[in-house]
Amino acid sequence: MNCPYCSKEMKKGKMIIAGNAAPYWMADGDKRHIEDVFTGKGLLQAKHSFMMAHSIESFYCPDCKKMIFDADIQLQ
Repeated sequence: MNCPYCSKEMKKGKMIIAGNAAPYWMADGDKRHIEDVFTGKGLLQAKHSFMMAHSIESFYCPDCKKMIFDADIQLQ
């Protein structure tokens, strides 16, 4: 998918919300490392959630720092 702002290719991944940690975005195939927590890599500004882990498939443009995801998803 191309970014609607800069027309560059976007990366496919997931927005992840786990427990009371801040939500973050991670590209498909990547693993979260401890240094990512300290550097803020993929961190999304949001209030924390409680006791549940959720993920939403999304596309991310590293140049524009914009994310696209479908709002109406069905729970699995």
